[in-house]
Amino acid sequence: MSRAVPLLVLAALLGAGACSPAPEDIAARVAPRLPQALYAVLTMLDQDTTCGFSRADIVADGDVTGTVGQGGFRTDLIDACQVYLTSARPLLPGCEEDETAVMVEGRVLATGSRTQKGLVGEDKVITPTSPQHTSYDLSVQVFDLEVQDPQVDDVLTLVRGTIRFDAAPKFADSAAGCTVMGPHVYFDNIEYTRGGVRVANGSDIVESDVEFSALNAQLGTGPEGENFIQGSMVLFATEAEVGSEDAPLALSDDYVEQDEDDRLSCAADVAIPVGYTCGS
Repeated sequence: MSRAVPLLVLAALLGAGACSPAPEDIAARVAPRLPQALYAVLTMLDQDTTCGFSRADIVADGDVTGTVGQGGFRTDLIDACQVYLTSARPLLPGCEEDETAVMVEGRVLATGSRTQKGLVGEDKVITPTSPQHTSYDLSVQVFDLEVQDPQVDDVLTLVRGTIRFDAAPKFADSAAGCTVMGPHVYFDNIEYTRGGVRVANGSDIVESDVEFSALNAQLGTGPEGENFIQGSMVLFATEAEVGSEDAPLALSDDYVEQDEDDRLSCAADVAIPVGYTCGS
């Protein structure tokens, strides 16, 4: 009977005869793409009407704490929500022609919560009072989730595993208040377990198990900094540092804040020029 050989064991068997990249080098190629993948998953789950946070019964029946007219919060839950991401689908409605956008495709199974803070209104509606009014606590199983950034040669595939993370995005001004999730998200406690990744650059293909990660990252800009990721990943039973608190790793060498906000201008309902005032 044939048996599949785990990537970790295979690497050990071939180590003497093959020149494999060091765990630190693999981590440096994998980690910067993770926030891009998580942003795609986040926007998809937020908009999904089948099992995501925009499902009718979830919208109608959130758990609200607080008094009408005063500050409070609302919590919504999703459970075992399976969604498919396709490269043909833009992250934001209205942005179908954006050829510079990161493309993400694959399948995820998500469980977790969304918490909105602001003024409590009638019918369990929360009116936000700041651009970072919503936070997420999610656990996501990934199945061949491919991430392709037009500005990067590597194509990353998250073959398998579970990624648990907290996310706090900024929401851009819109006709309805500040409701458009922008490309500025702080990710905390990114824990990738029982994972497997593939990094391909033409015929150069590297595969690795991911036993664990402890990462935090800022996609775009936020209170914690700009365009960075730092922490560690355990690959091939070796802990690999990803940047440091003093010198975090850049998510993108070509990052320009204004370019990211200009890209958001194609989104449906977003106010032009793009801003994050939330009515203040």
